[in-house]
Amino acid sequence: MLEKSCGAIIFRKFRFQTKVLLVKQLNNIWIFPKGHIEGNETPVETAHREVMEETKIKNFHIIPDIKYVDNYVITSTGNDKEVTYFLAYTHDNEVPKHVSGESKKAKYFSIKRAYKIIKNQAPREFLLDAYEKYQNLNISTHK
Repeated sequence: MLEKSCGAIIFRKFRFQTKVLLVKQLNNIWIFPKGHIEGNETPVETAHREVMEETKIKNFHIIPDIKYVDNYVITSTGNDKEVTYFLAYTHDNEVPKHVSGESKKAKYFSIKRAYKIIKNQAPREFLLDAYEKYQNLNISTHK
């Protein structure tokens, strides 16, 4: 059985550096916010809903054309899993908050620190590629 999830790699410019939003899952693994597709949702709609559910961040922009797909087998169930992450960004000063039952923590990390605490290779590579693409986007820094 194939499980499908969607999420976002969300960047935010702070005063002296750009940081990325991660959530600490209930299994203590830090990763980008993500979750299962519900009903007839599109992947972008799922990513948007899941970010809001897991972090309470509302004001962010998803770039649907820049996405990353991770395929793996869930060890505990043997099910195949496909996770699509979209590049996203925010200029808002909203402080991420975890939601009980969804995650343990939600926090912005420097790119270097995030790379170290993300355990799986594919999401680490996604982070570096997404960061490079984010830096090359022509995004106004105004809200």
